[in-house]
Amino acid sequence: MFRFACRAFMAFMSDPEGAARGANNEQPSAFPNGEDFTGQYDRNYLTMAAIMYSESYFLETGQKWHPDGIAFWNDNCVVISS
Repeated sequence: MFRFACRAFMAFMSDPEGAARGANNEQPSAFPNGEDFTGQYDRNYLTMAAIMYSESYFLETGQKWHPDGIAFWNDNCVVISS
């Protein structure tokens, strides 16, 4: 079920109607991206999702998980748990 959510989230983040400018646009992003980032759109929504997860994780467990959008995506949408 969550794989569908990841695909829907990716489609949402890639929709030109709501996505902010990324590295492949004629105008610069609101915040600088790393040199290795070549995405058409920025990662604001992914970062917000990681922050919300971090806050929820802390409230549930009392442990800190430092927000990292790429790690969040990798852990939840790329890596397959066995």
